[in-house]
Amino acid sequence: INSDIGSKVIRDSYKNLDFPVFMGLKVGVVRLGAGPVGHLLINGHGPFGGYSGAEPPQVKNFTWGYQAGFGLDLWKLHLGARYEGNFSKFGDSITFFGQKFNFDTPNNRLIASIGFSF
Repeated sequence: INSDIGSKVIRDSYKNLDFPVFMGLKVGVVRLGAGPVGHLLINGHGPFGGYSGAEPPQVKNFTWGYQAGFGLDLWKLHLGARYEGNFSKFGDSITFFGQKFNFDTPNNRLIASIGFSF
């Protein structure tokens, strides 16, 4: 019996620079918006911390997802929440006018923000 099974912690780290293209509507103090978001991989450690039994993750340099959200502008204080998802249920990529755009595959996430204008 191998006593090492399940005892190793494996950590990977991937850092992206995000480029959201957010278009929306502002009515009074409420903002609504949605749009695509591009993710550029700027740093990644893997595959799976050098663990020899693991398959390397499929990492592409630039991928696309989407964001949708709302916000409140109260005087100079800005509160916002966005939901970020991916298009992986539609496939790995889309070809648009002969150019291939890769879809993002990480888990969906909720992004909250607080800002102040001065």
